[in-house]
Amino acid sequence: MRTHTIRKGTLFSILVIGFIMAICIPVSARADTVKTYDFTPTDNASYNARTLKDMVEGDAEKVINIEPGSSFHINATIIPGSNTTINAVGSTIYTSDHGNAIFTTPTKTNYGSISNLKVIGGTWRSDEEGGRRGSMMVVSHGNNITFDGVDIQANITGHVFEIIACKNVTIKNCRITTLGKAKKSCIESAVQIDIATKASAPKLVDYGSQFVKGQTCKNVTITNNYISGASGVRVEKTNSEHNKYINKYHYNVTVKGNTMIGTNGEGLSLYNTCGTYISGNKVYSKGSKTSDSHTIEIHVDNAGKAPAALSKSKVIVTGNYVKGGRNGIFVFRHCDKKYGSVTITNNKAYCKRGKANAIIKSEVKKSAKKVTIKGNKTYKW
Repeated sequence: MRTHTIRKGTLFSILVIGFIMAICIPVSARADTVKTYDFTPTDNASYNARTLKDMVEGDAEKVINIEPGSSFHINATIIPGSNTTINAVGSTIYTSDHGNAIFTTPTKTNYGSISNLKVIGGTWRSDEEGGRRGSMMVVSHGNNITFDGVDIQANITGHVFEIIACKNVTIKNCRITTLGKAKKSCIESAVQIDIATKASAPKLVDYGSQFVKGQTCKNVTITNNYISGASGVRVEKTNSEHNKYINKYHYNVTVKGNTMIGTNGEGLSLYNTCGTYISGNKVYSKGSKTSDSHTIEIHVDNAGKAPAALSKSKVIVTGNYVKGGRNGIFVFRHCDKKYGSVTITNNKAYCKRGKANAIIKSEVKKSAKKVTIKGNKTYKW
């Protein structure tokens, strides 16, 4: 019987090839599980809505590529499942049913309703005269949510983006604006980072009382956007239901490199938040009521019985250009605990009520264990 001898070098080559095949084949198999859909819209709004609905539903990993250069209507809200990427770069989408453009359905608490949702690009508009009077995009009880390069509008009397009880949220490179005029008393924010309660998120009540128990947001990053509304960006608290949820706090909010404009109210306000980083923004309040706290341009304030984490939390406000009414930058606390530290440095702050009110150091010192205020320039405007 003839035998064959395998040389050591040949054996080594066989083993290497076998190892490469072993690690590569599963990667190919995993890649095959990502569904890719290319959507070419028609003139039929019902067909467009139904087709997109079929593409985005379910929790399998999927990418929907909307035809670049297309402009079309949908007559129903897009309700995506988890692991969904909507690539709308270069397309224009009109909602025509007086509803949200995107709405995620709450199904689980503890940030478990939806995960890994990404909306990239697109010009999103409503057929409603004067823009949608309500939130254009609403995500609740979710995790890993990204809006990148989206151009979106709604009426000034409502929100454009509303993020309710979510964690690991990024809004970046977007143009977020409002249409129409509002009464001077209207201070609705274009971007609302919200607490989940009956008053602040009434639409969630229909899905069960477990979704409106005062759940808050964590790890929110808002960066490199242009944002304009009655108010710009607000991280919200609530004193509804007889202050039932006044002790609930958001955690870790970063606002960096944005232009934020409030035509009536603040450009940026953060209430009941542990961990705040505000850097390199241009922030304007155009409200005429200079005695109103809603014309403070960067407004950080907490209420209720704060969590223990507040005592170690940091508020950092640095390198911003602000123009406010009552104050330029105002960091204060109405709660029972002081911030761990507050740092306000290298800002240029204008205030209609005078230079002395642009940054009030004495109020900051009452509110934090450690305070650093330096390198700021203040002006009256």
